[in-house]
Amino acid sequence: MKITDLLKRESVELSGTPESKGQAIDQMVELMAKGGNINDLQRYKEGVLKREEEGTTGIGEGIAIPHAKTDAVSAPGLAAMLVPQGVDYDALDGQPVHMIFFDRSTEYRRECASGSTQPSFHAFNG
Repeated sequence: MKITDLLKRESVELSGTPESKGQAIDQMVELMAKGGNINDLQRYKEGVLKREEEGTTGIGEGIAIPHAKTDAVSAPGLAAMLVPQGVDYDALDGQPVHMIFFDRSTEYRRECASGSTQPSFHAFNG
């Protein structure tokens, strides 16, 4: 599977403006809705928030990868948002987050990670 199979144009925001972690999650859920493959947005959002309670998905270096494993997902996929001004996401390194990647299902994360070595990923990432 290629990253371009998972990440649709309508699920990408290049100039996000969330002012908080909660707003970032809300905006990412909306991007997920635009890409389809979510059966129940509220249940998916609840899953993401529950996962965040277990520990932040702000992994550091300006990146957050929120996700939830839930049956509210009908197919794998990704969403992405760049936040030029940064947002406080409670990241592990305490730094603002500038890139947020939403993973529609944890069971597909291995495929997503292997996609980062594919030329299609580098074409998207510039």
